Amino acid sequence: MAKQRSAAERSAIVGAAGMMSAVWLALQAAVRQLGGKDEDLYRLNTPEGQTIIDKMAELVVGTVLAPLTQVAWNLVLNWIIGACRFVTYMHPDITAEHFPLQLRDLTIKEVIDVAIPRSMSTPDVLKFLDEKGLRPATLVELLWWWLTNPAKQSNCLVVALGSVWDGRAPCVCGGGVDRYLDLLALALDWSANCTFAAVRK
Repeated sequence: MAKQRSAAERSAIVGAAGMMSAVWLALQAAVRQLGGKDEDLYRLNTPEGQTIIDKMAELVVGTVLAPLTQVAWNLVLNWIIGACRFVTYMHPDITAEHFPLQLRDLTIKEVIDVAIPRSMSTPDVLKFLDEKGLRPATLVELLWWWLTNPAKQSNCLVVALGSVWDGRAPCVCGGGVDRYLDLLALALDWSANCTFAAVRK
């Protein structure tokens, strides 16, 4: 008689399956965006494809040379954004070049959205998060929050102050059927309807 799996084992299997599904959907979206077809993905299950998989593994463990890392990071970021399905708008300046890979992005952790009690400046928001034992999330952590909170996507405005380019921070926004990935200026005060993606220190 087969051994029955524990609740923890079943939870781990479901979690791993969900992660694999998210990665595969992101990869599929990125390939299609570049004009490829699903048949191109099947090449990963060949000796040629193993070389690509090996390079991806090197990126994950941080052993890839700098020029290759940038190329690989561009692909990975496109995969993640593709999985998020921002059907309404995606800011063209949200690129791997403008938002380089941060080591903390390679670790999966709980990302929460934190409301502010009133209109605040960016320094005040950062202080508010710090006093709660939190740090601002990066772009990748913001996208992870979006992927793991589908129920909130229809009514949210969540900002990631841990990633900044040209005086602007990335945000995700949902309203009804609209889904946005945008950039917002740090110089403006944040209204009380904004929330902020954060991670416990």
